[in-house]
Order: sequence, then structure tokens, then C-alpha cells
Amino acid sequence: MKTIIFMNQKGGVAKTTSTINVSANLAKMGYKTLMVDLDPQASLTIINGYNDLSQFETTNIKELLQPTDPKHPISIEECIFPVPSNENLFLITSDIILATSELSLYTSLKGEETLKRLLKKVPDDFDYVCIDCPPSFGMLSINAIIAADLIIGCVEPAYMAVRALQHMIQSIDNISEVYERAFNFGGIIVGKIGRGNEVDGWLDALRTNYNVLGEIKNLVATTKKEYEGIPISIDKPSSYNGREFYDITQKIIDLVKEV
Repeated sequence: MKTIIFMNQKGGVAKTTSTINVSANLAKMGYKTLMVDLDPQASLTIINGYNDLSQFETTNIKELLQPTDPKHPISIEECIFPVPSNENLFLITSDIILATSELSLYTSLKGEETLKRLLKKVPDDFDYVCIDCPPSFGMLSINAIIAADLIIGCVEPAYMAVRALQHMIQSIDNISEVYERAFNFGGIIVGKIGRGNEVDGWLDALRTNYNVLGEIKNLVATTKKEYEGIPISIDKPSSYNGREFYDITQKIIDLVKEV
């Protein structure tokens, strides 16, 4: 089993869209894939059709990371739910309370390795775990980096998003120094591509400085049916963005093989 994380320190850069589309393609290819919603905003949970978060109060990622009753923790199998769009696709949900429980990870013994220890309990028949990270660099993101086999950056061609990407990569390097091991940054997915000279300039800079795995245009059309639980990789696989996400997935598979 390989763990892939999608991250940036800025929100609105298509992390969730990238997570669900890559995961859907992996599932379509026959790989049993588990998505983990590590973002307290719970967007990945909601777009997969689990809108009533109250029904997961005792079976979500927060309960796995920080059990309400540590003497009787819930098993990870109880927190894995099927995604209707594909029989190979599954989800561990999130909840807004995850934002407050994150603080307790700072004081836990080796709290930064909590997620890594947790994922070792994922059933052996899963091939991939894809994690949607929060738009900040706190203990949840640090946990994701330490647990990751492959890190994918998500960015739009704009100043703030590119700056956040740079800070994220520097933070990954800092963690590498502390742990005395390299973390595999595979490349970036560029989303929310519009028109204009400024956009073209940022695109050129990103292409020059990073391994660009794919470029997603017209994000509104791409996310139009997501809140019906239908990513474009399933809804319109032959569209430009559908094909682009398929190619991104193939590149990610190749990168993982090198890990």
C-alpha cells in the first residue's frame, strides 16, 4: 500500500478536486483506494455524498487520531465507508472538530507520527491511500508528510498560491532535516487556470521550476457535479480535464513505483 498526499498551505487550489479525481481513476484502474479527509472543512467528505456529518461523530478521522475514549478506541475498519461511484473506492470522513483536536497532537508522545501509525492498520487489500490535506501547515499536515510515500503539490498560477507552495516545500525540507530522511515531492498539479498575461507568466515560472504533472483548466466546469459525488474523471472522462486527470494518475503511479 502506498500513501499519496495532496497539499498546499493555501486553500482554493484544487486539492480536494485533485484528490477525488486521482482516487477515482485509481479505482477505475482496479486499485482498491482509500481516501482520507484530513481537512476540518470536510469538503472531500461532503462531495462524496456524506453531507450529514453528525452521523460520523464517532467514526471519523478525528476519532481515529484522538479517540474520545482512549481506553476503547474505534477500529479503522469501522471508519471506512464505501463511495457509490466505484466499488474500489472508499473514504474516511472528516469533521470540523478535527481543527480543535489537532492541538492535542502537539502534546502527544510522537504526535507527529500518529497518522503513520494509524495507516499501518489499514486492511492489507488496499493498494493506495490518498489524503486531502488542510490548507495550513500545522500538526495535521506534518502528520501527512511523515506518513506519505509521495507528496503532490496543488497550486494555481497566482502569486499567493505559488508563494504558499514555496513555503510548503521549505517546510518539507525542514522536516527532512529533523528526521534525517528525504520525503518524496513528486511534482505539482496546476489548477484554476484562467487567461491573461499574468497567468501565462506564472504558468511559465511553474513549468520552469517544478515537475508539472498536469494543468487543469476551467475549474468551474470540472467541479460542477462534484457535489453530486461525481468527479469529472467519472462524469466526463473524455473531456480535456478528464483526460488530464487520467494522465496525472498514470504519472503518479509511475512516481510511486520509484519510491
